[in-house]
Amino acid sequence: MTETPQKKRKRRGSGRVTMKDVAKLSGVAPITVSRVLSGSDYASPAARDAVMAAVRELGYVPNRMAGGLASVHAPVVPILVPALRNAVFSDIIMGAQEHFFEHGLETLIGNTLYSISKEEHLTRTFLGWSPPAIMITGGTHSQATRDLLSSIEIPVIELMELVEKPLGINVGLSHAGAGYDMTSVLIERGYEDIAFLGTMPDRDLRALKRMEGYQKALRDNGLRGDGFVQFYDQPSTFQLAAQFADIYLENRAKIRAVFCANDVLAVGLLMECQRRGIAVPGELAIAGFNDLSIAESVHPRLTTVHVPRYEMGTKAASMLVEVLSGETLESPIYNVGYEIIEREST
Repeated sequence: MTETPQKKRKRRGSGRVTMKDVAKLSGVAPITVSRVLSGSDYASPAARDAVMAAVRELGYVPNRMAGGLASVHAPVVPILVPALRNAVFSDIIMGAQEHFFEHGLETLIGNTLYSISKEEHLTRTFLGWSPPAIMITGGTHSQATRDLLSSIEIPVIELMELVEKPLGINVGLSHAGAGYDMTSVLIERGYEDIAFLGTMPDRDLRALKRMEGYQKALRDNGLRGDGFVQFYDQPSTFQLAAQFADIYLENRAKIRAVFCANDVLAVGLLMECQRRGIAVPGELAIAGFNDLSIAESVHPRLTTVHVPRYEMGTKAASMLVEVLSGETLESPIYNVGYEIIEREST
């Protein structure tokens, strides 16, 4: 009896771009591609440029699950934030983590350091682990990041601000609106010579939107359209804010109140005023943004904008769980809102 030879099964391609595809297009060996993507210094600048050009053209995402590089016992959702040591973002993370934990999900945290290129690198890296979804702060991304997030078939959640054209789910607030409303409150209290203090205008784009709201409120009330604006190209610290006291003393006639882009700057300036004997609010009124716990602990207590950060994280996680469960959201956009908290500093 003659046996009929069995046909060999052909392995179906997954359609996924591989490291070999990148190597072929860039004209280098696969090991060179691996070195470039891992950040190794063993690849020449020319090879690195060629590999990254091929990665962008092909839309390549490293598959970290292939080859047994990781053992995952529960789905992991990456959360990208601009500053881990900032309590604003840690509150959002905690809100999301606690809700995720109840539904068998874990989180992986990435710190972008307010860098669009760093955000792109982390996005590409985290997507390589095939997560069920990804959460990312803000709505301004590099084109490569937007292309990646637009092409993947998992939910994308943009946090912290309302985005004009969100990539998926959007949970946040209007920072321009909050800046406008805080400035309007100061004007209503009789302050007309109002300054704005912020940091990193090229990176902290939400602070920039608060400033835009501040300037619009001035114009709408017939005051100086541009106001008195001071930005420092450094992260916010108490010590940095203290430098503004010198600017105030040189411009007493032009500054009666200061709207600070965040509470760290506001508290730093408040403490420096106390050290120098500048009466708050007698000589200078000070307002902040975020309503951190320290806002109620300083004297005088700080007027600020309350942002429901923990609730924002919880709501974003809740909407994501609904989507992952196959439910349809009533709306993919959720405005968490804000509240102006008036205290003794103004």
